[in-house]
This record gives sequence, structure tokens and C-alpha cells, in this order.
Amino acid sequence: MKSFKSSLCIVAILFYPCFILADDIMIMTPQNEKGDFWAGDKSSPNPKYDTRLDMLREETVKPYVLKNLATLPVNPAMTELWSGNSSARFSLNGHMYSMFANTFMHKTKPDEVCSWLKAEKNGLPNYQCPEGQPLHFDCHFYFVNDDSQIKAVHIAKLSIPESRRPPFCQTVLGVGAANKTAPALMVTVQYFNTESPVAKTASQLGSNWLRSTLLFRLQEKDGELVVTQDDSCLGNPNKFETIPDARKAFKQRGCK
Repeated sequence: MKSFKSSLCIVAILFYPCFILADDIMIMTPQNEKGDFWAGDKSSPNPKYDTRLDMLREETVKPYVLKNLATLPVNPAMTELWSGNSSARFSLNGHMYSMFANTFMHKTKPDEVCSWLKAEKNGLPNYQCPEGQPLHFDCHFYFVNDDSQIKAVHIAKLSIPESRRPPFCQTVLGVGAANKTAPALMVTVQYFNTESPVAKTASQLGSNWLRSTLLFRLQEKDGELVVTQDDSCLGNPNKFETIPDARKAFKQRGCK
């Protein structure tokens, strides 16, 4: 997947001493096709890893995810962090953060069970747990500081008004700064309505995806990173399938 050339933006906001540094558009890129936005990443202090981001993923995020997955209804064989091949890095008030994403289903009640391996029928995904509740994945975002500490975890809130079931969040397509002044990130996600008819042929798989670009507000409070999803401007759901489309609407609607 092609990546856009990074640009460095540090802008002060009057009466609000907050800085955000992010590339213009960060496209989630496979490890062997690293985009220019990786250029600012420094070498890992551990020779076992090529970059510090690789180290953060393996030593910080992955153990956190696996520890929490121990009680979650998901197939352990699927716990590999696809986001280990991509990430976003930004600065807030001079503090550097790395953001990783991962998709899995978390429990909505203590006794919830879902046998993922049994949730297939005729080789096609059924999107329904044999135990009765709808199977779905959520998009989880982990924010890690330069001291290898997870400072915030946010689960994307996706809305499908006509559906009573939670959506199936499939992947993160891109991440970018909202604009040159707002301490906020835009995140484009792809997801499915779990109440849609089940695919009956292989060619129908993935034919009913939806895309929205979400706005994550960022602030530091009492030494912690606070991530708030703000749907008041772009809406949720929305039909902004790319960061540039969402930025255009953000500006036209007078959002700040």
C-alpha cells in the first residue's frame, strides 16, 4: 500500500499549551513497505529489535493484549497483533507517544462465551457464536509513551442505527492529524453490520463493508493521556472513507 510523504507540524494554540506532531496522512503500511513517517523513529536500545516501535509492540503492547485475552472470547491463535506492522507516532505537549491498534472481541458481560472456531458454516464465517450472542471484533487502540508504559486504551465506538447488534470492526485503514492546530487524530476504520445477510458464496465475502473516519481528541491530565472520541462534528456513522475527505468536512463545518 502506498504511503504519503510525511510532514512535520508543531503548532502552538493560544491559551492552550498543547502541541501535536503528526504526519499529514499516515497510511497503515506493511512492515516491509515502511512509509516516510517512520523516519523519525529512533533505534531500539535492545539489539533484538530493529526499531524502538518494534520493541514497544513486543515488550509492552503484546503482553498487555495477551494478558487481557486470557479471559476474552476469542481464538488464541488469532492474537497476533496485525498492528505490529504499522503504527502512528505523535507528540503532545512535548511528550512522544506511539499508537497501536488491534482487533478482537471483548466481553460485554462476565459469563460471556464465544467459540470462534465453531462459528463457521460450510467454510464461510457465520458471525454468530454457537452460544447465542453475535460474534464481533472491536478495534482497540493502545497509546504508549517513550517509557514503555501504556498510557491510554480506547475502543472505537461505531454506530449502525438500524442494527441492534454491535458492528464487526475489521481493520484500520489510515491515521492522520485532524489539522495543523487541533490536538486530535483522525482514524479511518472499516467495519460490517453483523445483522446483514450471511455471505453464501466466497465472492460475497466483504461486499457489505462500511467505512467511517473517527475523531480522537487528545489531552494530558494529571500525567495521564486522555483519549476522547468526539462524534459531534463528523458524526457517527459517517461516510468519510479517507482522511482528506474527513479533514475537508472538519474545516467546512467549522470544527476546532
